Amino acid sequence: MSTPPTSLPNVLVVEDEMILRMRAVDIVEDAGFCPVEAVNADEAISILESRSDISLLFSDIQMPGTMDGLKLAHAVHDRWPASRSYWSPVR
Repeated sequence: MSTPPTSLPNVLVVEDEMILRMRAVDIVEDAGFCPVEAVNADEAISILESRSDISLLFSDIQMPGTMDGLKLAHAVHDRWPASRSYWSPVR
């Protein structure tokens, strides 16, 4: 008798550099999570607007575009205040 597959938590990985994003995705997968990729904060916000199954945001701090990783973390926290928000900048 097989057991039904368990749903893995989804982690949104936001990184503009392809090699670093690929490595971060590997780390997320190795940790037992399901990665969802975004190349910048604008794409991350778009993904978060369209999906309600993202459990964690893993973001680069220094990124080009309309906002960096810190502004992204603040924007997510402000826009979705009911969700638990634990973040620490990593440089």
